[in-house]
Amino acid sequence: MACSYRSFGIELECIVRHSEPASSYRQLHTKIARHIRRLTNLKIIHPQNPQFSGYLYGEIQRKDWMIVDDTTVLVKIGDFRYSREREHYPHMGSREWARLWCGAELVSPILTENNWEEVEVILNAIQTPPMAVIHNKTTSTHIHIGIQPHSAAPLDAEVGLYDIKRVAAIYYIFETYLNLLCPDHRVNRYCRRTRRSHFAKRNTQREFCQAIYELQRLGDVFDLMNCLGIEGDDELLTGRYFGGNFANCVNVWDKWTIEFRSHEGTKNSNGLEFWVKLLMRLFDEAVASDWDYIMYLCDSSESFNAEGMCGDENDRELYAWRVWVLSMHHLFLLFLAGPILRDKYMDPLAPQALEENILSQPPQMTDEEYSDDNVRPVREEEMLLQNLINYMTEREYKFSPQYERFMEGNFQDWSSDNVRDDLPGDWVDYPNPSGKFLITAGTVGERCLWPWPWSSSYMWEKPNLV
Repeated sequence: MACSYRSFGIELECIVRHSEPASSYRQLHTKIARHIRRLTNLKIIHPQNPQFSGYLYGEIQRKDWMIVDDTTVLVKIGDFRYSREREHYPHMGSREWARLWCGAELVSPILTENNWEEVEVILNAIQTPPMAVIHNKTTSTHIHIGIQPHSAAPLDAEVGLYDIKRVAAIYYIFETYLNLLCPDHRVNRYCRRTRRSHFAKRNTQREFCQAIYELQRLGDVFDLMNCLGIEGDDELLTGRYFGGNFANCVNVWDKWTIEFRSHEGTKNSNGLEFWVKLLMRLFDEAVASDWDYIMYLCDSSESFNAEGMCGDENDRELYAWRVWVLSMHHLFLLFLAGPILRDKYMDPLAPQALEENILSQPPQMTDEEYSDDNVRPVREEEMLLQNLINYMTEREYKFSPQYERFMEGNFQDWSSDNVRDDLPGDWVDYPNPSGKFLITAGTVGERCLWPWPWSSSYMWEKPNLV
């Protein structure tokens, strides 16, 4: 498959146990680090290591994995009540059993796709007795993608700003869809949405992307994308707890990365690998895109009425939501495909045919194709996109409860004689499978609330969008 030249880092949050008792979480982390070292031969910097403080505060360049405490990972008694591991300790009560566990975060050094096996062996090691691992809603997986290609000449601030602005715009455009590929609980106070940031709520999608284009400093990207509000004498309140965290872009000589915090805690190395590939592909295509194409994607996604439609599980009970998902799925795939595959397979009259054509290609490369320098890059692109399409579809199915029923055609057809002029101007419309538009929303003060399943719905005829 096509391989990205970007570097990345990964932070694995989890709740871990070691069968040997420990007097503190630091001692337990040390036991876990030594256990992983025995199984994998990878050096893990632990709290009793002399280099731990330097690694933790960035005084030493990280060349090894590190295990640290994470106060956002909460160990709850209810997490262990039905755990299979619990069956091995029938004499222990739930509270006593919970004391054997603690939250931890495994932080990687700088990695590339070529050494992904390090992540795999780490995930396997923490599941090997005498260790065990579980995840709950407080655990997550953070991915840092490097702005600078791995092993390339250092970028200056101007070129770095050029790339970061494009990535920021593309992330903003597709943020709602990317959130859909992750569980609902990953939208929380430690993983806020850029679309709910101070400036995004006060501008249209096009105006926000135009503001990104006009930024002149690296720090301005962080201020715009991760702004919580304004206080005092126009002082910006910014924070790193966003799904797309641009705080590390401020200092060129620090970690020059963008952090993605939306993925849930996981033990599945295959799924995690495709999430990293998806983010790397987003980076590569964003940097290669010109602003005319980025604004085209912005206008297209805005026409799907994407704004404000994520984060409420009740929205996903509406089949109209699923139509929006399919529309954004095809638009995101159009972006990921890149110019080579778009020129080869794109049909302007049938955008959905792009996915069908890519999936119809053989999943493996023949020896003759591999030896042909002109054919091999195209086949690598096709194989990568095939895997990403399957991954996206699987995640959509997993986190969209109505997916299966919708694909079977068992959807409810809303109908009404109401017309748009009869409805309040602050109500919102978006596509649904019937070919009509559903208008359903309510307001409390100035805040728009998406409706509960039992709220009223209205329909009116409207020409199909092109």
